[in-house]
Amino acid sequence: MTLCRPTTTPTEVGEVVLVLTCLEDSTADEVIGHLNERGAQVVRLDPGRDFPACLELSAWYGDGEQRATVATTSRHVELAQVQAVYYRRPTPYLHEPAAPQHARFAAAQARYGLGGVLASLTCPYINHPWRIAAAEHKPLQLATARTAGFTIPATLITNRMADARAFADEHGPIIYKPLRMTPLDGVDGQPATIWATPVSPDRLDQRVNHGAHLF
Repeated sequence: MTLCRPTTTPTEVGEVVLVLTCLEDSTADEVIGHLNERGAQVVRLDPGRDFPACLELSAWYGDGEQRATVATTSRHVELAQVQAVYYRRPTPYLHEPAAPQHARFAAAQARYGLGGVLASLTCPYINHPWRIAAAEHKPLQLATARTAGFTIPATLITNRMADARAFADEHGPIIYKPLRMTPLDGVDGQPATIWATPVSPDRLDQRVNHGAHLF
């Protein structure tokens, strides 16, 4: 790991809009441009990539004290100064699924340490990572939409081949889609993606039994 600790005294900043996203996020670049035009003090971080190599964290808790600071190579921020957080597409704390056990341990400590401190900020979030995580669950999306009065398409989540075939017979044509986009490599080791795909009843076989499927 290459460390890039500050070599000079970091610059203090006033009220801050914190932007948490990856370096390659062009949409966040546009937002930051507009924030700068409005005179906002913007601090951009990518927690999963910057910490701990280029980002320092200290958080104090006690009866008479609760404060936290983060420092980059150029900025030093008291998190109490953060007025809003734009949470978009930060790099995962562990972006190598096959990493050794000690790397997975370190990533978990970073997620629950730095991630926990950032998530505990009481300022407005767009959007809070815990709310994003809850909203990513398709069953919750469907239940919430139904409760709100929306018309939702006939949907089945199952690992029973018989139920999948009966659903296809009743509602066909149907599509299959992943319940969540997840990193996946093909047999050749190259990245593979499963898209929303039309499925005919004759393609539904015992493989349905091997996991949860969304139709």
